Amino acid sequence: METQEKKSHFIGREQEIQQFTTWLHQPDAPWILYFHDKTEEPEKKGGIGKTWLLRECAKEARQHPDIGVLMVDFFSVDDRDRLFLADKIVGAFHNLCPRWEYPAFAKIREQYNSKKMESANVGSVSDVAEDETTFTAIAAALVEDIQRLEPILAEEQKTLLIIFDTFEVIEDNPIIAVLRSSQTFPDTYSSSHMKVLMAGRNRLNWNHPNWLGRQAEVQSVTLYPFNVQEMLDYIDAEAIYSLPPQDEQQIAALYKRTEGRPIMIGLVVDVLNNRIQSLDELMVIAEQHFEEHLIPQINKLENPINWVILFMAHAYHHFNLTLLEQILDQVPQLGPIHRTSREEIAMKLPQLSFVRQASTGDSFVLHDEMRRLVVKYCWEGLDPDKRLRKDISRSIIKYYSQSSSTEPKNEAWQQLCNLVVLHHSLFINLEEGLEYFRGRFQIARRLRKRVLARLLFQEVQSFTSSMPLAQRNETRLAEAQLLLLEDVPDEALYVLEQLTKEHDQQWYEENYYEILNQQGRCYYRKNIWGEAESHLKECLNIITERSDKKDFQDLRAGLLNMLGYIERRRGHFDEALDYYQQSADLFKTPKTMHNYAETLNNMSFVYRYQGKFDEALLHCKIAWRIRWQLFQKDEISEIEIGRSLSTLGAIYLSANNITEAENRFKAAYEVYLRTDSKRDIAAVSHRLGQVQFERKNFAEALTWFEQAQRIAVESNVEFYITSLIWQGRVYREQQELEVAQSFFERAIERARRVADNYQLVEASIYLAECLATQDKTDEYHQTVLEAERNANERNYYDLLARMEFMQGDLLYHERDLRRAFQHFVAYCRYMALYNHGEYNDAVQQLVDALIGVTNQEEARRVLYDITDYWKGHNLDKEYPELLTACDEVKELFLQ
Repeated sequence: METQEKKSHFIGREQEIQQFTTWLHQPDAPWILYFHDKTEEPEKKGGIGKTWLLRECAKEARQHPDIGVLMVDFFSVDDRDRLFLADKIVGAFHNLCPRWEYPAFAKIREQYNSKKMESANVGSVSDVAEDETTFTAIAAALVEDIQRLEPILAEEQKTLLIIFDTFEVIEDNPIIAVLRSSQTFPDTYSSSHMKVLMAGRNRLNWNHPNWLGRQAEVQSVTLYPFNVQEMLDYIDAEAIYSLPPQDEQQIAALYKRTEGRPIMIGLVVDVLNNRIQSLDELMVIAEQHFEEHLIPQINKLENPINWVILFMAHAYHHFNLTLLEQILDQVPQLGPIHRTSREEIAMKLPQLSFVRQASTGDSFVLHDEMRRLVVKYCWEGLDPDKRLRKDISRSIIKYYSQSSSTEPKNEAWQQLCNLVVLHHSLFINLEEGLEYFRGRFQIARRLRKRVLARLLFQEVQSFTSSMPLAQRNETRLAEAQLLLLEDVPDEALYVLEQLTKEHDQQWYEENYYEILNQQGRCYYRKNIWGEAESHLKECLNIITERSDKKDFQDLRAGLLNMLGYIERRRGHFDEALDYYQQSADLFKTPKTMHNYAETLNNMSFVYRYQGKFDEALLHCKIAWRIRWQLFQKDEISEIEIGRSLSTLGAIYLSANNITEAENRFKAAYEVYLRTDSKRDIAAVSHRLGQVQFERKNFAEALTWFEQAQRIAVESNVEFYITSLIWQGRVYREQQELEVAQSFFERAIERARRVADNYQLVEASIYLAECLATQDKTDEYHQTVLEAERNANERNYYDLLARMEFMQGDLLYHERDLRRAFQHFVAYCRYMALYNHGEYNDAVQQLVDALIGVTNQEEARRVLYDITDYWKGHNLDKEYPELLTACDEVKELFLQ
């Protein structure tokens, strides 16, 4: 919400203004400048004049025609919305460079708005699910358009300055202000002509995932309270009837009492201007009691302004004169309230130091720190049993409930109404408020509205100190669900672990399934397959044992599908097919045919990995046919058709039918272009690159991989990493090892940043091979050691096998045979744990290597080592094929 600043005089802060000006015009300065309070005491934070300073900085920046300014205040609920913020950024850039067009962003925003409007015609826009792929596509479109803007900005030497106020509101979860989960806040959207000025109460937490490794991007400035002279200048500029104190002793006394905090000095001036008390009378108050004496002077402001301030403090999020009139009409008051015109109230309110008026409409904003102080020192004394405030809350709930129903197409307003109703419902009655929260929060989760879910949770979180243990447990479970929705499974697991340690027993027993389910999904998201499987299996057992299990058929099917995916990733293909088949049987209903098709598609992946290409093609084509029928009935997007075509291409590629694979990938590519699905365009570009890689057309392969990287940087972080790995592989094939190494290192850095541990290990393997070829022995060993540790922690048996084979192959060619075969036999062991088909191939490779050992005595020692290893790991009974093959080698080649 844009607000108008009443003050005509800006006092002090010369040093901070100079720092800002220098930073703004210094090309090599960090692109983020951050102001924060000096004090570490929570009760003393705020009211330091940050907003005032930011507005003066904006005023200074606007004096330069080559600098555009966009102001965002996170105290406003609207400004915390990621799409609303993206629109503001586009608008600010367009105002800065009117000749810039943004077709990609405009197109996808129009599609998004059309979808919302279609929904509004049959219900409410708030009922539309938020698909994260849509938001990553919006981010990709924004970056695409800004890349077209970059040459214009460079030519005209222009910069956009974005100013973020009240950062403390989102500092724990800045993800709510970004379009995609892998994004950090703030983001440049790949523009080199953007700078960010921020202000918040606290120092930046460099251990927060959002700020890890970003110290070089930020210049932090500590804001101190006013000094004595600035305090006197403020009083001189703003006091109407009083001069600043002249006596040194009185000056010192006033400074001690206000602590130099602009909010307290401003309130002193308000008291003086409204002739509530004189400066001499204020100085009689003891220093330790000054704050608790000064704040209640608000009650002595002119009636009804004094009551309006009280109502604003209680209303909290949003306040306007229509709401005021409803409160006055519906709520019995403690004392007489004078009636006056809206115009008079609208004129008098902004004259107070702690009130700002919105730039449009009749809304007002109370300084957030003043709200806390008014509640603490005014309301608690006037209304100790909260009876009056509860009546006011009921009136506020009625106002916003009615407003929400009369404006169903305005999603931002509906969101604000939901938050206000939740806040006041919790204030009136915690249990009733939590019931309201449960309903809205679960809808937000189901529709994947992570911003709304976070805002709802923040409201509940502010009431947790008043809750009994069971309600606090419920709130913590909601937090874990929210963190998983925000794609931070490590933090979600920590919250769930805390729940297992401290809980109300009855509540825990009633919610045990959901806790297990969330833990399983966290491990699933982290690719920790063993833990994910054990938790999800237990969930499945709980549902299966229920007498009303038919009501949970879709839930069971979903769990079975997840278990199928886990077994597929672990290489347990028979088990995966069993789970998928059970899931398919449950999903095979008219209402869930899209899920049934997805499960068949998943089964085709398994058959492909098993080398059963006929079965893979059959299942994939059936899935494609179902999807086509659903698409014809407008029940699914054409994107699903493209995904079936892409899967067909992958099957043909695995079967070495390169021509058919390319045809299917191209068909999928055309679908994704039509639907403008950036995420899928990146994925299929990678596949088309693989086709050219197989044909040894490395230049063309690079073109596709580079396109995948360019698109995926915003739309699909998984394929962004994959594209880097494949570019590295191309350069390695061409013996450009230094270039290849740089791509593998970039892939590792990005995979580590987004916790994609599987691709982190995979990229590390390729890097290790590259380092070994360059004889960088120390770096090679360090890379392998770290990759093995990571893969062992997560039981990535296929990757562990690849590392063992890589190390064995290097030693084999160095003729260090006994050590080489230690790795080869470990390679066989990991493949046995991964997949029986891969294990058989590994045994054959070990046999081929054995045949190449010409020294019979050395071959005997190697065979002894292999047998000893296999039996030592108790593999001889379950996996006898390796020992049988070794016996055959011994019989045929060793006399």
